[in-house]
Amino acid sequence: MRTGVDHFLVPWCILATFGYSTPVMVAEDTRNPDFPPEKRTLLDKFVNDLIVCRKLPGLTLSLVRGDRNLFARGYGLKELTKLEPVTNETIFCIGSLTKGFTATILAMLVGENDSLTWDTPVQEILGKDFQLCDEHRSKYVNIRDLLAHKTGIPGYFGALTTGIDAKTEDIVRRLRYLKPYKKFHSAYMYNNYMYILAGYIAEILTGQSWKELVQQRIFKPLAMASSVFADDVLDWRKFALPYVSINDELIPLNTTLLKSLGPAGPSGTICSNSIDMQKWLQFQLNGGLDMRGHRLVSQKEFQELHTPQIPTPMPLGRKLLKQPAFPISEGRFAYDLGWSSGIYRGFHNVQHNGRIFGYDSLIWLFPDNNVAIFSSVNGPMNAHSKNALRVIHHYAADLLLGQEAWLNQSSSCTFPDPWLHNYNKTKHRKTSGRVMVAQKSSSLEKNGAEAFHRRWRSKQHKKKNRFPDLQRYQRPLSEYVGIYGHPAFGNITIYLNSSTQQLYLAHGKFGQGILLPTNKIDKFHMRFQGLLRYMSEADGWDMEFPIIFQSAKDDSSKIDFLYAHFIEKTVPPLFQRGASWQDFVPSPSYPNAKFCPNNLSRLIPACSVISIVLSLLPVLIIFF
Repeated sequence: MRTGVDHFLVPWCILATFGYSTPVMVAEDTRNPDFPPEKRTLLDKFVNDLIVCRKLPGLTLSLVRGDRNLFARGYGLKELTKLEPVTNETIFCIGSLTKGFTATILAMLVGENDSLTWDTPVQEILGKDFQLCDEHRSKYVNIRDLLAHKTGIPGYFGALTTGIDAKTEDIVRRLRYLKPYKKFHSAYMYNNYMYILAGYIAEILTGQSWKELVQQRIFKPLAMASSVFADDVLDWRKFALPYVSINDELIPLNTTLLKSLGPAGPSGTICSNSIDMQKWLQFQLNGGLDMRGHRLVSQKEFQELHTPQIPTPMPLGRKLLKQPAFPISEGRFAYDLGWSSGIYRGFHNVQHNGRIFGYDSLIWLFPDNNVAIFSSVNGPMNAHSKNALRVIHHYAADLLLGQEAWLNQSSSCTFPDPWLHNYNKTKHRKTSGRVMVAQKSSSLEKNGAEAFHRRWRSKQHKKKNRFPDLQRYQRPLSEYVGIYGHPAFGNITIYLNSSTQQLYLAHGKFGQGILLPTNKIDKFHMRFQGLLRYMSEADGWDMEFPIIFQSAKDDSSKIDFLYAHFIEKTVPPLFQRGASWQDFVPSPSYPNAKFCPNNLSRLIPACSVISIVLSLLPVLIIFF
């Protein structure tokens, strides 16, 4: 049986000398004076150098201006064992860029149905059987809220990652068990489950599956013939296979992970290539018109897709650059409907990023300037790959917008350093009473990419060796063993290897992990194994996934619950021992569900008046 990562170590000297200098050129308008050969040469060199210093396996890149295809090329390798180069026909999975497709389907339906608006409550479509975690959200949540991430409910992405075995209808019925973290409409909270719900609404309104709608109403009219859904793929030979980095070496991920994403389709399962994505970019720039000038989405509803809906505050350096800390200002300031609104050097852009099992992707649209950029990489799915796409978009945007490039070969390899490094150093000095002006150059910039990589690897080594000394077991390990159920996220099984006296966890199709004790009683750290071991071992990933066991209030002698932080950190879901996912069958209407969202201890009668009052108290939402 194959594990999630296979032990094929890639010598970087091979990657640096093979397949990076001769990208395939198809679907390009080389006669366009706005992007002459000298600009293509500059961009080619920039990307080639970046792939080597960032140690990326493969990359695809598209640029368009209006209805002209300026650039569509592949770089690097699609499969390292065979040394096959990426071309612009190589397929990459684009993750959450899929959300723009789902939102477009809803825009089509809103524009075609006089009785349907963005603000139509979900209950008017699905009936009052549809429920969220409280009565107010259940009654008032609408299509706009789902697509703009305004519900205040966190992502709970871990359950989708481990491959919970449920149909879309089951997931929708059990959304009432997803506990909130913020007040309704009060803050942006990214949530893939709300896009699953949005896709389900489209299915109910049309009688077609979400895949059929995307295929017939977007792929076909836009002639995106190579675009597919990850869970439908049988032959991966046309794909750039996904990789992660472990101990600074590229390791392939098992594509079985991608085939498990069926119910999550509307949130992130589309795969495409740079040629097809040019057509999607042009559709966006043309305001909802296909290549023949036929309108697929009404102008009014299409504009709403790119209209800011809720602010998205971002930390400096991660998704926000601002002067004077950086030479330029760039970042997103709001989430739209399946898109985000942002700025780059004063130019308005519409953007979205995507990440799924080894792939990172990014789209930038400049509607006022009629240009757009798409890129995707097949690894290593960490800060290096995300920042690589960002600097490529910075550099390509400068070429398209007629701006002087602010990144060079050295700084593109260390971004967001040296600027973020100098900013943090200056900020630290100021807070300690010693004001210091950041120097224009740092050792990072002087020593180039290699100094950056040494510093980054040092951080990763320290992070991977931060587990505290193992506790003395304060209760027999056998007392943790059992099945723990949650009404939305299925069952967690805790089992004991009697020969090694080691606890293990199993959840969903792929969630397998070893439980490492800590210096606190009943608290363990889970380290993923099997197909998902990259989540604990890959460079740039967080090793710590707390599993916290708890007793009922009236009896501390036995374990009754566990909190699973690998599913959601902000509001870790509570799994009840002895219960099973099948036991929690949502009843038709609120508040008669068998398991109230905030009835955590099960010591209060289910959905009593007391438990409903408790569900409104934020202090009970988070226990640790």
